[in-house]
Amino acid sequence: MKIKIESKTKKGRFISGHYLKESQAERIMILMSGFDGGMNSPLIINSTLFFNKLKNNTFRFNFCDKNKGLRLSDLTFSNYILELKNIIDYFYKKHEKISLIGHSFGAVLAIMFLNKYKSYSRKIDLILWEPTMLPWKRKWMEEDYIFDSKINLYHNKYQKEIINKKLYEECVKTDTRKLISNINLPVCIIVAKNSADMDARKYFLKLKNKKMSQLVIVDNTDHSFSDKKSQKFLFNSTQNFLNLMNEKKIDC
Repeated sequence: MKIKIESKTKKGRFISGHYLKESQAERIMILMSGFDGGMNSPLIINSTLFFNKLKNNTFRFNFCDKNKGLRLSDLTFSNYILELKNIIDYFYKKHEKISLIGHSFGAVLAIMFLNKYKSYSRKIDLILWEPTMLPWKRKWMEEDYIFDSKINLYHNKYQKEIINKKLYEECVKTDTRKLISNINLPVCIIVAKNSADMDARKYFLKLKNKKMSQLVIVDNTDHSFSDKKSQKFLFNSTQNFLNLMNEKKIDC
């Protein structure tokens, strides 16, 4: 089911997404990837189908949309986090449990949200797939982006990304390892070997609740877990973590 959530940062704009509802499901799984949300990436689409079959509600969305949606060039971290809170609030009272799953840059946004809104941790399980780690080196950003003085924005040389100066600077100054160290809940981190595994280990070392957290490294795959075998392993590992969290909460 397609739904639109009215933006909190731009009047008359909306966050568009797909909501797969499973009758009587207590959990909503909110998935995002990349700068725009990555609603139509194969990984995100396949994950929602998988988790819905396991009787979870799922929601995948795009922050940005040409049709009355937000523009990437308008977004800063504060806007991202406010819009993510907006989405979570839309589902918060309707579901007993929320799984916030961030892939790649989406993991950064998930970390930032729970760092700022700590009270939500009581109801949210955090899962990070191939998490990006900030700060990005300015040298890397300069290699990937060109500043267009006519419109006061940065163009990505290799992708159709146009970001503003503030977001550019936030990417080279924000320390996500410091932010994740402020989150006091179990975290599941799943990464591809020889991809984000080194960054994942650094994240894991910063976690407050290492005892209940998990770090899973998947062999023979890539950043997007492109093959069916690795996706199945990824999704099952995620569901196993959530099952464990359910058991722990019941015990408490």
